[in-house]
Amino acid sequence: MPKQLGEASVYTREMGFTERLAYVAAGNGVGQTEYQGWASPGTAETAGGWRIAKFTYDSSNRFIQRDWAGGRDDFNADNTWSARASLTYS
Repeated sequence: MPKQLGEASVYTREMGFTERLAYVAAGNGVGQTEYQGWASPGTAETAGGWRIAKFTYDSSNRFIQRDWAGGRDDFNADNTWSARASLTYS
């Protein structure tokens, strides 16, 4: 069941890792963004060690790009789920 947090819906489920998914839409369908993050079980959303991907879609809801927080697809000590929107992606 989605939980509304402002413009984002957050879905959570256990899959051997703590996993979070957030979807943010601009309201008009342009510039839609999705974040997906993984961390060791029990890792707080404000703690480092998250692996975070940012998925971008066009105005027709077609996937166009995936980037990684910090430019790396590892469990980076500098990445926190709570700061996902302000991290640098490449």
